[in-house]
Amino acid sequence: GVVWEDLVELDYSHKELWHYMADVFLYWCRRGVDGFRCDAGYMIPEKVWAYIVSKVREEHPDTVFMLEGLGGDLAVTDNLLSHAGIDWAYSELFQTYDRGAFEWYLPQADTRAAKFGALVHFAETHDNSRLAEKGHTYARLRVILSSLLSWQGAWGITNGVEFFASEKIDVHGKNDLNWGATPNMVDLISRLNLILKNEPLFTGCSSVSPITRGDGNPLAVLKYKASSGNLPERKLLVLANLDCASSAEIDWDRNKFAHTEAFDLLTER
Repeated sequence: GVVWEDLVELDYSHKELWHYMADVFLYWCRRGVDGFRCDAGYMIPEKVWAYIVSKVREEHPDTVFMLEGLGGDLAVTDNLLSHAGIDWAYSELFQTYDRGAFEWYLPQADTRAAKFGALVHFAETHDNSRLAEKGHTYARLRVILSSLLSWQGAWGITNGVEFFASEKIDVHGKNDLNWGATPNMVDLISRLNLILKNEPLFTGCSSVSPITRGDGNPLAVLKYKASSGNLPERKLLVLANLDCASSAEIDWDRNKFAHTEAFDLLTER
């Protein structure tokens, strides 16, 4: 039965199919591919993934499997990450827009990532219109949020984000990625990656907690890492105005973040 116009559903009750599909993955590994995006991976049985992943890793142990589980049961995603050997999965952040949605989603995503496997924050995907359609300010905001709210620095972009590409992606077509255009976000993305590399809050175990007070659509999120050994506790406050059309005042719980002086990681002021 055809599920989507470009896909055919295969019958995995036949174990010969498991062997065949594992050989397909191995073919591409031998040609230099070092990772796979497993589209709608929740539609393939857990035992099949466990077999394919194990067969691939016998020959190519560092191969990465990334689950695109959007639209599937979260319990299935959890099992694929924790039992079938899949490494990472997409997070839902790219389709989280207002403050209420962020405050609902971030804590549970963080808990799930720590327990089952990294949920990677992508700034956008082919399932949505491109960020630059809503303007450069909006695109920059979403890229910053995806990176600074990430779990252990796991975030990603779609080709063309850095050059403000605005044409919606058709996975079967040749889309304009606006390659090399100016202005662009190349310097911003480089800065963000440097922050994630050097800031201790993006390695090991840390937590995220929305701490915004008051009304409106600004967002305050605390990233926190407890003291360990000779290392003191670490706090990072992420502030964002989710409404790019108008200015806003933001208030947060001072019991959670009360420093009299703060250092802006983005501007180094």
